[in-house]
Amino acid sequence: MTAPDLPDEAMLEPARRLVRYQETLDHSALDGIFDPDDLTIVDSFAPFIFRGPDAATTWATAFAAHVGDHFSLHATLGPPQEFGRARVDDGSDVVYFSQPVVWRFAVEGTNITEIGGLGVVLVRDGERWRVRHSSWAVTSWVADAEH
Repeated sequence: MTAPDLPDEAMLEPARRLVRYQETLDHSALDGIFDPDDLTIVDSFAPFIFRGPDAATTWATAFAAHVGDHFSLHATLGPPQEFGRARVDDGSDVVYFSQPVVWRFAVEGTNITEIGGLGVVLVRDGERWRVRHSSWAVTSWVADAEH
């Protein structure tokens, strides 16, 4: 049995930078990571689907409003899971992978652990990869009151 094909470091970097933005709200983490021509982001806050030429800016602004000042987010990324690569009709090289993420944060004295998965489709742009599609799904969460 052979080891499964997994994304390389260049492929993992855009996902890591996306999470870094969510932890810090530092917009520089997003510089150059999105496909400028074809981007869709699906997330768990309104309007839920962000697409088109302004998708990155609209999503980042909505995310910052969603978390507000009372969140202190910390993520733990698990190892990439499902992975695939293809050449699509427009000739682009694309890859897909999913990655488990555990978010920890506190809201009004309650510690929250949110477990979910990040799914991304990346498109090759020269030697780098850019996010063409990103989606987030919560699979479970636990709330514990602080003592």
